[in-house]
Amino acid sequence: MIILLEEEKKYALRLPPAHMYKFVEQDSEGNIILETRENDVPLIKGATLIKLVERLTYHVYSDPTFIKAFLTTYRSFCSPQALLTLLIERFNIPDPSLFYGKKETSVCKTTKREDWKGYKIEFCHPVQFRVLNVLRHWIDYHFHDFERDGKLLETLQSFLKTINDTSVTQKLVNLLLEIVERKRESSKPISLHFKNHPPAIKSHLKIPENNEHYGILTIHPVEFARQLTLLEFQLYNAVKSVELVGCVWTKEDKNKSSPNLMKMIRHTTNFTRWLEKIIVEAQNFKERVAIVSRAIEIMLVLQDLKNFNGVLAIVGALDSVSIFRLKFTFQQLSEELRETLAEVRQINNNYVQKYKEMLQYVNPPCIPFLSVYLTNILHIEERDPAYLPENLLHIEERDPAYLPEPYQF
Repeated sequence: MIILLEEEKKYALRLPPAHMYKFVEQDSEGNIILETRENDVPLIKGATLIKLVERLTYHVYSDPTFIKAFLTTYRSFCSPQALLTLLIERFNIPDPSLFYGKKETSVCKTTKREDWKGYKIEFCHPVQFRVLNVLRHWIDYHFHDFERDGKLLETLQSFLKTINDTSVTQKLVNLLLEIVERKRESSKPISLHFKNHPPAIKSHLKIPENNEHYGILTIHPVEFARQLTLLEFQLYNAVKSVELVGCVWTKEDKNKSSPNLMKMIRHTTNFTRWLEKIIVEAQNFKERVAIVSRAIEIMLVLQDLKNFNGVLAIVGALDSVSIFRLKFTFQQLSEELRETLAEVRQINNNYVQKYKEMLQYVNPPCIPFLSVYLTNILHIEERDPAYLPENLLHIEERDPAYLPEPYQF
């Protein structure tokens, strides 16, 4: 159901004309589609970019959920620089003297002074406060936009420093500048210090001085799984939400738009192929059985470490065409290892449902299997159109791609 809200009619408030301030254009079917909700804050189904920024910083109400979803997904239809420019324009509201005539009176028949005061209190202050609130959320949760673009950060700081107000707004501006500096400091390389010493390195044999004979059968399965998990956590932790929005990892410039995600994808692919390679190229049947056994032992430790990415990478290798056909090799595995592999293969056959069930009961930290989430995002993007009639941005389509409550990984 399409509903054109008329909040402004509830208020005796005259707003600037649209030609002076584009964020007060009258709502119409050509610029915004709204749907009522029980909390009286309407759901935006589709809108122009101008209307989205208006509702993002609306003077009548605040919608924190919309702010979070918008800042997570906006890059699929708007650049960070364009968004910051619009927010600055939204903040710079025309002075009432520019559009209130000397002889004109307001709808409420109040004096011009009271009219101006109402305009500032009921419109200017709420809008400007909410612009700063959006900027705060942007800086707090998506500072990578500013890390990637020095000009964007420079524009933000210049804008904040031009605000000269003695009200609460100025306090918020000062807070934002402090947060920016804190974020810049925290983005620098840091050295980690642990309270407890790491466990001793496990190895079956004396570690050779060179790496010629240093392989999967030399390293203890526990140590192999530990090091793999540390590496994969580092890769996973570097992935930013901006690298997932709009399926940019499937585009031609994916290495530029999703560098960290592509590193993790390449690592997982290379690890799976490497495991396939060393199994197939084993010097003899006995060594092949030993390598497959070792891979399953490593997989068991990865399960204990809650490294789901590593577990499913190993399963992917063992279920590949080149390895799955080695029936005699699998027959030589111990009964315990065969049962373990069968259990994990059941998870792999219906991995989405089984994986979600495991996540419900797992205690963090863990490393998720990213393929599940990448597939979900692809389905969302392919299922729903990006634009509605009148060329409105389909905002409702982007909501499923945003998760209000983060996973506890």
